[in-house]
Amino acid sequence: MLDERMFQEIRNIVVEQSKQEPNHGFHVISNLNWHRYEEQIKSALQCLPSRGKVLDVGCGWGHTTAMLAASRPDLEFVGIDMLEAPSWAKLERYGARFIVCNALAIPFESEFETVIAFGVMEHTDDEKRFLNQVNKSLKTSGCLIIFNLPNKYALSEWLAGVLGLWSHEHKYTMAQIKELLKATDFNVTSMKREFIVPAQVDRVSRRLGSLFNKHYILLDKLDSWLAATPFRLVAESWTIYAKRS
Repeated sequence: MLDERMFQEIRNIVVEQSKQEPNHGFHVISNLNWHRYEEQIKSALQCLPSRGKVLDVGCGWGHTTAMLAASRPDLEFVGIDMLEAPSWAKLERYGARFIVCNALAIPFESEFETVIAFGVMEHTDDEKRFLNQVNKSLKTSGCLIIFNLPNKYALSEWLAGVLGLWSHEHKYTMAQIKELLKATDFNVTSMKREFIVPAQVDRVSRRLGSLFNKHYILLDKLDSWLAATPFRLVAESWTIYAKRS
């Protein structure tokens, strides 16, 4: 069950973390981006098992792990990342557990019913090794959920390049994603492009960021409308649901 009060508490914790890393906090400062996190959590909750363990691989500051754990206290949630974040200790109160480890060397085997990754694979040096590690950590017929995997033809990535801002080095087409998953013994159950309207506009202008934060609900509605048009081809990222073969 979703608890908006706890979600806000979790956000406050990672916003405080962002003050220590101001160049990496756009994803939690943006109201539109946080709203998208909430919608992704809702989507993931529909596919979680009735019991067992869930792994949030590459969990970063730990907010997605904590949001999931707060929503399903009957399940065990583990977040892993290469570096420990100061926010982890505060987020453990929501039922999440955190471990430092490399996503290319996950120290679990056949332990989880579901693995979730929010924008992780594109940052690894070896996508196949990453997916094989995820496969190894899943139980038979376990589920893999991937959010925020960069779309090769994303408008936001193109704009970042034009403006001289950081953009993802690795971006993916539908064919590439299917090939990678097939090669690592996953069967795709669904995949879609998401998010046409850029959310992290604070990188361009704080004034623009404030405007977006004020009108994020309207922008989200615009985004939903655009997603039903050919503009979805230039959406920011992919969402993929797959099953271990």
